Amino acid sequence: KFERELDEGLAPYSPFVPLRPNHVLTYSTHLLGLRHIEATPTKLESTTLVFGTGIDVHCALHRPSGAFDLLSDDFKTDLLLLLLFGLGAGAFALRVASKRKNLALSWT
Repeated sequence: KFERELDEGLAPYSPFVPLRPNHVLTYSTHLLGLRHIEATPTKLESTTLVFGTGIDVHCALHRPSGAFDLLSDDFKTDLLLLLLFGLGAGAFALRVASKRKNLALSWT
């Protein structure tokens, strides 16, 4: 039964919720006298800016899913733009050809 649950992606039962170190916002520092927590979304997908105030002040970016929506440094932007331009030019050429064909067919 245990192997079947693992195959289905189910975690075994545990009475305690495990503490994941990458989900802790303060990075092993203690915030003294925490009175207010403010969270706001950012323009990046699945990224939240969290700001805590009290005696101490702490600000952190929280990405629960990791930074999957950021492009890498070696992303080929030129190739992407060339591809988009080529597809746009091809769509325009097909539109002109379709209009010419429809006009020729309407005369017959």
